[in-house]
Amino acid sequence: EDKSIKKDIKKAIQFYSLASNQNYSFSQYNLGVLYYEGKYIKRNINKSIEYFLLASKNNPKANYALGMIYYDINKAIHYYTLASNQNYSEAQYQLGLIYYPNNLKKSINYIMLASMNGNIMANFSHGFLLHEGKNLKKDILWAVHYYKEASTFNNQYAKNNLGVIYINGYED
Repeated sequence: EDKSIKKDIKKAIQFYSLASNQNYSFSQYNLGVLYYEGKYIKRNINKSIEYFLLASKNNPKANYALGMIYYDINKAIHYYTLASNQNYSEAQYQLGLIYYPNNLKKSINYIMLASMNGNIMANFSHGFLLHEGKNLKKDILWAVHYYKEASTFNNQYAKNNLGVIYINGYED
């Protein structure tokens, strides 16, 4: 007796749609992704946005996706901020990049927040800011800490900068 289930995109969409109609944000998000990627069904950005907007109330990934879709920086900031307020580190990091260098205080706050929430690139950036000492007080020990956090996820930039610190040494 064959107990396997074959891939069936139409059925997947059918069940995602049923759950979406019951306001299940993960299904709304999944439908948004399907329409955005266009891998299994015809790409439809408007439908994608529609589903991401439905999911955005309870799903930080949907807000992040909306931020990525919009070319209008104000809309992107709006949706990244919503996702950031839902503790989504990717959105926090994107906000850090958007605000750099025009609003360093906001930029650094978002990078540090994303770093504390485990974002790998934010860990590297946080370490770099502490290592460089231009916009944050220089703190090599904490820089090493954040570089090591990023390094454990195979971030080559963090590994390189750890090499720079250890080849030169550092004394307070």
